[in-house]
Amino acid sequence: MSNSVKQEFRKVLVLKKYTRYEKLSKTYDTEGRDLKACLQDSGWDVSKIVASHEIQQTFETAVKAELARANIEYRFVTKNEYTEAQVQWADAIMTLGGDGTFLQAANKIRDRSTLLIGFNSMPESSTGHLCLPKYYSQNLKEAITKIKEGKYKTLHRTRIKVSLRGCTSSHYLHSDDPPSRPRTLPENEPKDFHILPELALNDVYVGEYNSALVSKLIISTDQTPPAHQVKCSGMCINTGSGSTAWYYTINKLTQAKVAQLLCLAGVDSSSCSVADITENYNKSLQFSPDDSRLAFAIRDMISEDVPMPETGYVQSLKIKSMCTNGAIVIDGNISYDFHPGAEICLETCRDYDLNTIELT
Repeated sequence: MSNSVKQEFRKVLVLKKYTRYEKLSKTYDTEGRDLKACLQDSGWDVSKIVASHEIQQTFETAVKAELARANIEYRFVTKNEYTEAQVQWADAIMTLGGDGTFLQAANKIRDRSTLLIGFNSMPESSTGHLCLPKYYSQNLKEAITKIKEGKYKTLHRTRIKVSLRGCTSSHYLHSDDPPSRPRTLPENEPKDFHILPELALNDVYVGEYNSALVSKLIISTDQTPPAHQVKCSGMCINTGSGSTAWYYTINKLTQAKVAQLLCLAGVDSSSCSVADITENYNKSLQFSPDDSRLAFAIRDMISEDVPMPETGYVQSLKIKSMCTNGAIVIDGNISYDFHPGAEICLETCRDYDLNTIELT
């Protein structure tokens, strides 16, 4: 983290959340009937979906008013309108949604100078680890004034660069997105690694597309150089930003599990605080977003005396696919085919850090 360095904040590109109601209105086959009635008949909680949509619309209106008051030029775009050309136009990118919207915005930013700022549009029901504190969602004028005046701390978040050796095609994971990209990378079988276009801010999943199948991966890291073949339910590699997301969910313990472990170890749980032990362990899973290390978690590893730890910290690692229908999934948004025999290298690079801010 560094002290504030005031950047231009005259032109702002705003990526707004794509609400479930908007998604359903475009993808749901109503056969000419009223959408709300169709959703109601199908068992959807229509009142909740509509209420969330209206909260998002109200928040967007409030942001527009504050940007106009501050004499800041802005453009509002949806995820399908969010392009690299739009990013080039702006001094800063702003997201209105949650962590998912923030991750979508980060995908199109390739340099470490473009500023990305996230506002949680539903602070009462969404956590939003990547967004500004919830206080600023309810105090937009104060937030925008501070940002415009450069009264913030810069946080350069580490991202994962993924290089692949082998042919692949990419696919969007959300049903309303284009089904696949119009190109295959590369067209001919390559001998060298090539860098994938997207950088991972949170995490990369490597394993079978079908979670019911066993993933077979050959893994080597800078900490465990010999390659080991591992059978598992896939592997999650993450940054410090992602240590509060899927990685945390995979590894966290509940108080019930801690109490059971203490009982099996013959420790009287009444003599120690199970709640404190659980909280301290779970907190230890999280690390700073600007830490250059990567953390990994091998899910449901089938142990056959493989000298490969299930979790750990590394600077880089290589993975070779032995999967039937493997995938490389970046930030839960875009997937790449990971064919048998293909290899990937995952590492961090300060040139690819994401420029974000912290307001206190």
